[in-house]
Amino acid sequence: MSEKSNSLQLRSELLWWKEASYSPSTDKSYREIVDGIIEIIIAKDYSSFVPIIYPKSADYFLKETYLNLKNKNQEEIELKSLITALENNSTELRQLFPETNAEAGKITLLSYLLGIIWGKYQVSQFEEVLGFAATVKLFPAELTLWLFHDFQLLKAVNIK
Repeated sequence: MSEKSNSLQLRSELLWWKEASYSPSTDKSYREIVDGIIEIIIAKDYSSFVPIIYPKSADYFLKETYLNLKNKNQEEIELKSLITALENNSTELRQLFPETNAEAGKITLLSYLLGIIWGKYQVSQFEEVLGFAATVKLFPAELTLWLFHDFQLLKAVNIK
């Protein structure tokens, strides 16, 4: 009975979040957030609602939420443009994301992006650190989903 109640509460909370288009971490409407940083903020906010173990449909809910916010056809973007946007807005983003330690070896895209925000990595290090080119193109909704998965992984790793 308790699980059913928790599930209904989560569903209600997510529907309200989607309809309000409100970012609890920035205290702004998602429509006020500039392209290039909205993807990481939506992923962060969504991860704060969704438990570590969640149904596959939650991925589709996130993608549809992003698409509804943007109200336009998606075009693929280069990861390099996202990195540049994060670097240009790093002062604002430092208030939202804690400083991370630079990790040895391969790291997640999220860890690299947080390192960019905090000045631990340079754009030129992308391929060296992540193992693929920054010129890779993908749809913004897919990028948002990728970052959400990285936030979920970070949450799972930090469970004590």
